[in-house]
Amino acid sequence: MREIDDEKHYNYFRMSSSAFDELLRRIETLISHRRTPLKDDVVAFPSVAKWMEIQEKFWSLWNFPTCVGAIDGKHIRVGAPANSGSSFHNYKGYFSFILMAVCDARYRFTLVDIGAYGCDGDAGVFSRGAFGSQLIKGELHLPPPSPLPGAVVRSPPVFVADEAFPLKVNLVRPYSGTDLTAEQRIYNYRH
Repeated sequence: MREIDDEKHYNYFRMSSSAFDELLRRIETLISHRRTPLKDDVVAFPSVAKWMEIQEKFWSLWNFPTCVGAIDGKHIRVGAPANSGSSFHNYKGYFSFILMAVCDARYRFTLVDIGAYGCDGDAGVFSRGAFGSQLIKGELHLPPPSPLPGAVVRSPPVFVADEAFPLKVNLVRPYSGTDLTAEQRIYNYRH
C-alpha cells in the first residue's frame, strides 16, 4: 500500500510506513508462522524409491501402470473466519478451506496441502502449492519413465486427477461424456 500512496497507508494503518516497519521489526518473530518439527518425518516428499514402490502398488492393485498418485481437492466446511470477506466463501455457497491431497494406491495420504482459501479452485491451489509447483517445474524427483506393460513404449510417471486439474503436467483424467467406447468406459472405471 505504501507504494501506491503514503497518505492511504497512514489512513489504513494509522501510522507512517516507517513506524509500521519499526513495529513489524519488533514483533515479527512473535507473529511469524513456524513450521512444525514433525512435518518432514510425517508428511515428507517421497524419495524416488518410495515413488517406485507406490507405482508398483498402483499396477498390482489397480492395473494402472506408471501411476504414482491420485490427486484431488476437498472443501472443508468452516464458520466464516473473522474479517475474511469472501476469501473463504466457495462456489458451493458456504465458507471453507481447501485440503489438497495426493494418495497412494491404498488411499493413504502421500502429500497434503491444507488451508487454501475456499474461493480458490483445485487447479489454482495445485499450481501454487509446493507439490504442484515442483511437479510443474520437474523438481519432484519422480522415477524415470518405464515401459508400459507388454510394450517397449516408455511412459513417464503419472498422477490421476479429475478435469479440474491442468493437463500441462503428468496428469491423466477420465473421458467425459455419455457416448463412450467400451475401452473408454473400462479406462474410466480403472481411473
